[in-house]
Amino acid sequence: MYTIHKCENLDVELFIYELPQRVNKKYVSTVNYNNKTPFIQLSRVITPSGIYEQDGKYKIDILLNLQEYYEFFMNLEMSCINFVHKNYSNWFGNTNENDNLESSFISFLKLKNKDSILTLPIEYNGTNEEFECEVYDENKERIPYTDINKNTCISLIICFNGIQFSKNKFAPYWSISQIKINKSIASQNIVIQKLPLNQYHFLSDNDNESEEDSDQSCVSDNPNEHTEILENLVQQYKTRDSYNKI
Repeated sequence: MYTIHKCENLDVELFIYELPQRVNKKYVSTVNYNNKTPFIQLSRVITPSGIYEQDGKYKIDILLNLQEYYEFFMNLEMSCINFVHKNYSNWFGNTNENDNLESSFISFLKLKNKDSILTLPIEYNGTNEEFECEVYDENKERIPYTDINKNTCISLIICFNGIQFSKNKFAPYWSISQIKINKSIASQNIVIQKLPLNQYHFLSDNDNESEEDSDQSCVSDNPNEHTEILENLVQQYKTRDSYNKI
């Protein structure tokens, strides 16, 4: 069973991790969220790299252009470290390794030219010579992965499978399920504004703005009203300053 979530609707503290089980040459602690496998959708992000190969593995870089995206993945990685720190000795019976867990953690986040980048693996099936994830366009049609180029705008559905452990290392276990290529802003959605014809629109030298654009009703001539607004603003700043000192 699964549910697709948006980052802002997920609470990383509610992830439930299971006892690690051996899978091939590594251990995996699977995770569930409300008793379901958590799938996460990232909408309209830029991949500055496209799909590339590194050390025999395929990857894709995602620019985390929204603050909530960066905060979600940062909080998730911190929760992984804290959870493993609490349970490592019970899981593996080695208390010495527990002291070096933070240095053993492999993060998928990095900073590049002041941009927050999330690097995700793309599973490749060598037998079928194709990627495990599906690629779609906005018309819900399957398209080849070669359409994903540098600086392509995409949406992704990714699966957080849990935490994977290898020799002296551990990391979040991510996989990409689907990618959608988003078109650029369509030209038909852009409205070019034009002034009405057969009408003189130039401002005189003494005018600051056109009467069509000005809203004189928003300007108050009451000095007491301006004073009240300023006092309210000062009080808000005092309250905020007192709160920050707690």
